[in-house]
Amino acid sequence: VILLSASLSTCDPGDLFGTIARLAQDKVRCSVFSLLAEVFVCRKLARDTGGDYGVALNADHLADMLAALLPPRPIPSAM
Repeated sequence: VILLSASLSTCDPGDLFGTIARLAQDKVRCSVFSLLAEVFVCRKLARDTGGDYGVALNADHLADMLAALLPPRPIPSAM
């Protein structure tokens, strides 16, 4: 999963940390790239699921971060 975020906060109706734990348990890798600022829960999502996280400094930096995801990495068996 690749998430592009342009928000400074989150508004979640459920247990977001439980959702992140289930994604990690199901070995769903989530990479998150922010266009504005670092958001704790976005970094936690990426870290806990083995994805990448970054805040784009400009359009070229965003393109570089996205290009780093190609080709996809294998999922570690011990994740």
